[in-house]
Amino acid sequence: MDVEKANISKNKIVYFFIYGINIVFLLSNFSVVKAIITVLLAFCIFYQPISGQKPVNTISQANSGEASFNDDSMLVKQTRYIQELHHQFMNVSNEILNGKEYGFYFFPSISSPLMPSKQMPTASIVIHGNKYENIMLQYDTFKDLAVYFDPKNLINNSICPISINKYIIDEFNLKVEAEDLKFKYFEFPNDPKAKKRNGFYEVIYDGHSKYLIHHKSDLIVEGGRDIYKYRPVKYAINEGILYKFKGKRSLLKAFNDKSMELKKYIKTSKIKVRKARKKQIGSILEYYDSLLMP
Repeated sequence: MDVEKANISKNKIVYFFIYGINIVFLLSNFSVVKAIITVLLAFCIFYQPISGQKPVNTISQANSGEASFNDDSMLVKQTRYIQELHHQFMNVSNEILNGKEYGFYFFPSISSPLMPSKQMPTASIVIHGNKYENIMLQYDTFKDLAVYFDPKNLINNSICPISINKYIIDEFNLKVEAEDLKFKYFEFPNDPKAKKRNGFYEVIYDGHSKYLIHHKSDLIVEGGRDIYKYRPVKYAINEGILYKFKGKRSLLKAFNDKSMELKKYIKTSKIKVRKARKKQIGSILEYYDSLLMP
């Protein structure tokens, strides 16, 4: 009986640390998270049930006909979860390291051009069809760069960031203020006026036509200090041509062949283009694409 109580207490301690990692994962810096995951992995493996040891049931009501709960079986699942996190953080492929060392050029400054503002392991990236999740990635809105922070690439105990070669990136995803943003690199060979606009864009709608947002920052110098003023720009792509828009009139220029139908749709849907949400603009382009279907 005393042995069972000891085992139950032991497993409760394990669960406390395992579930605590979720809080640490959100609040700590990346190097601390990495260290804690390593410790947790060793802790869980050390406390695995010894071969032949009888599993302990924390909830056992077999006599009353109710299902029993096996504490050790859950411990095994939680240990595997920690092992997966450990593998993700410690074994990022060198494929991501294809790029140049990134220098923090914006100090001293009042604002930062990086998106999101904090380094958190919540991003993902797809390179040559391979997806890497739970990585630290930021987007430089001034230089149009995807910046990766490799936990193994340390200089003076600080992570040395790398700007990833943009031509090998299929897409990357950032979590910004509880919103998931998907970015892709676009070039416009059919639009001579848009060659200077080649770069990363957030993809809102990706059909025959496309709705993109270019997240950019403009540099302003005030009192000898740099200010990076964030300025998102909306674009629509139709037949390979890039159209910048703000309101209804400029948006409809991209779809002259169906402008009357789109005007009616916008009016019926009560969409104010200048103030519309992303999904509302996306619905306009989706409706346009539907008009093209035979």
